[in-house]
Amino acid sequence: MTLTFTVAGKPIPQPRSRSAAGKRPYVSEDHPIRKWRGLVWTACFDETVRRELPRPCYWGKIGMTVLIWGARASADIDNLFKGIADAITGVAYVDDSQIAKLYIERRKADKANPPGAIIEIEEIS
Repeated sequence: MTLTFTVAGKPIPQPRSRSAAGKRPYVSEDHPIRKWRGLVWTACFDETVRRELPRPCYWGKIGMTVLIWGARASADIDNLFKGIADAITGVAYVDDSQIAKLYIERRKADKANPPGAIIEIEEIS
């Protein structure tokens, strides 16, 4: 089974967490990553509902293909992926440690491909 979904919106890289002495790391409530992760989560969740899939969908090793359009040029590709991976934990898979194969590509947005992402997940042996 392959789970594929599209996320519309400006991709935001996962920022470094802030922390106060003796407290857990956090990302501020008003950081744009929160909106982006919400868009990713909603797109994934909606597709699982549409296809009547269990959540999480995958319990074993998975492979992912992520195509990202319109992220800022200075954004690290691994941080772009981390925000996506964190957003769909618990919906697509139990934990992002299940990801055994990964392909990520970043492209410039244009009229045919506005800012957003296409994410494809499949179980692998």
